Amino acid sequence: MVTSCTVATGTISKDIASWSRTQTFLPATSLNGLPDVHLGMIPDDPAEWKALASRQLPLPLFETNFAFGRARAIMAATKLGMFESLSRQAATAAEIADRCGTDAVATQQPLAALAGSDYLLYRDGRYALTTTARTWLLTESPRSMVDAALFAFDEWELMMHVEDYVRTGVPLELHQTMTGVQWDHYLRSMRALAGLTAQEVAQFIPVPGGATDMIDVGGAHARYSVALCRRHSRLYSVVLDLPEAVRAAAPLLAAENMGGRVVHREAHALSHDFGAKTYDVVLLCDLAHNFTAATTWRLCGNRTSAARNWLFCRPIRRVGRVVLRGDQPLGSMDRA
Repeated sequence: MVTSCTVATGTISKDIASWSRTQTFLPATSLNGLPDVHLGMIPDDPAEWKALASRQLPLPLFETNFAFGRARAIMAATKLGMFESLSRQAATAAEIADRCGTDAVATQQPLAALAGSDYLLYRDGRYALTTTARTWLLTESPRSMVDAALFAFDEWELMMHVEDYVRTGVPLELHQTMTGVQWDHYLRSMRALAGLTAQEVAQFIPVPGGATDMIDVGGAHARYSVALCRRHSRLYSVVLDLPEAVRAAAPLLAAENMGGRVVHREAHALSHDFGAKTYDVVLLCDLAHNFTAATTWRLCGNRTSAARNWLFCRPIRRVGRVVLRGDQPLGSMDRA
């Protein structure tokens, strides 16, 4: 049985909306029945509403110059430890600069930008964290996105190749070109993002009663496997991923103290021998977008193909589950 598992909760949706100050539009149709969320300018008063409605504002300026300026301010403040420096108490710009080892005058620039973006509060010459910053941008927060913000520096470099891709159609092949340090940044970021939904994914995945064996394909950070194994006391998981990914993610898995219940295996999903009737659950989270439609069909089939021909159905036991979760619409399988 193939299960498509898409998890979205009201709590997460509200937090993300608060963080991004988005304008939400509800289209007549949307992917998987969920409303699309569009990022855009949010007017604060009738005059600004009128200006926006007039179509006379230079939106491309706001959505490029201002947008990447704000993004870089968030990234720099995270990397330089500015948010962490305010975790205990408010401080002046000079005090923050002293704590972070930065220039006192230059430090005022990102602080002002962050205060204008609802990441910092400014009062009586002192800066303090907003709830948004405290929730997402402190290392010790259970919902920390610090690692995702740090990986944004690598993504910044990757986005410089967009024009080349559009001109040539040749993808960058991220997983074939990353260095060891980039793998570390990437997997820490993926782990942070998975942490937003791992508990809910574990709750909603229909693990068969009495299941003991699972394989998590392409999930090197192991966040989903750990959540599932903690929820199902008899379940063991093998996390299969590329050698570079496994090496970078090994410390992340070790920190979970799962012992032999969650282990890594180095292999490529398209060439690995999964065996037959080996697992109760085959899990693919945020993986399909790495493959072409033809490869997706080979892995999971389409609505007209026989299940016995699907690569990930061979290792499934009689009452097992193949679970797909992520950003690849199931309809793309039909077009392969």
